[in-house]
Parts: sequence; structure tokens; C-alpha cells
Amino acid sequence: MEEVLAGMAAFLGIVLVITLVVVVITIIANWKLFEKAGEPGWSAIIPFYNSYQMAKIGTGDEKLCWTFVGLSIADTVLGNIKSDNGAFKAIALLVSLALLVISCYVCYKYTQSFGQSTGMCILAIFFAPIIYMIMAFSSSTE
Repeated sequence: MEEVLAGMAAFLGIVLVITLVVVVITIIANWKLFEKAGEPGWSAIIPFYNSYQMAKIGTGDEKLCWTFVGLSIADTVLGNIKSDNGAFKAIALLVSLALLVISCYVCYKYTQSFGQSTGMCILAIFFAPIIYMIMAFSSSTE
């Protein structure tokens, strides 16, 4: 039994380290990209405000920015409420799906706003931290 617990602890430790590395890479990359776009770099570390900045840089549409932030907050709140109500679960699912669609669109437009190709924009949807880091330190990124 102790071996199982030790294995689980080791696995969770590895997952935690990988997660922290990805978060740090994303913050560094977005900081640099925000500065390239003429926005304050520190906004990359503020939750929800960084989402607003990404949407603003990518789309320039104020309504979409607020929709993106609102759905992000709603998804966070609804995801933390435990309920057996079927209607509540359906609403939470719809909010999550709407956020997924808008997130993909914002990610695509954000990458495209820095002069990247369509292929790079699609890759950013799936591998955002890596692509953002490449863009942040590339001299060809406008």
C-alpha cells in the first residue's frame, strides 16, 4: 500500500512540475507578445485581464472581449458548483462549449495578428504555450 501511495505522490509531483513549467512559459511568452503589441506586459499575469488583452489584440472587437471574459468567469463559477440538476448541467455544458469555440477563435486571431501563417495559427490552438514562445522570441513576429 505504501508503494502505491509513493507512486501516486511521485506522479502528482511530476504533473505539478510540468504544469508550473507550462504556466511560466505561457506568462513569459504572453508578456513579450503583449509588449510587441504595445500593451503592458504585466497584464499577462492578471487572471481574466490577460484573456481580455488577448482578445483585444487579436480581434479588436470590444464586445467579443467582454463576452470572452464573461464566459471565462461563468465557466469557472459554474464548474465549481456541485449540482445534480439536469438543467444546470446543460447550461454549464453550453457555457463551456461556447467558451471553447470563442477561445479557439481568439487564439487563432491572436496568432494571426502577429503576422503568422494559417498553419501556425491552427497549431497555436493545440500547442499555445510552445507557439507563443516561438512567436515571442522570433525576430520575424511583427
